[in-house]
Amino acid sequence: MTTDVIETLSSIDTRANQIMENALARKKALAKEFDEKAQIMSDQIQSQCQSHMEALTRELDEENARQINNLSLQAKEDLAALDENYKTNHDKYVREIFSRIIGA
Repeated sequence: MTTDVIETLSSIDTRANQIMENALARKKALAKEFDEKAQIMSDQIQSQCQSHMEALTRELDEENARQINNLSLQAKEDLAALDENYKTNHDKYVREIFSRIIGA
């Protein structure tokens, strides 16, 4: 009877050790699975952020190009207006400058 109790206790101890080893192995497997899924999610988020940043950069570049083009057109129009004003009022400006120089 004592041997039966010792064998039973030994069997229980062996089974408990197996359960603990299985639990530890399962814990390690779950941790590895979690790390892999976390890495995949991190990679996806990083890829999405990169794509979004590239899209924003393209939009900003296009907007800057439009603004530069608009400013260039406006400068050309202003220059043409100044040139037209000069051509139209050249003689008047010369007379005014000449009058100021001679004090008349």
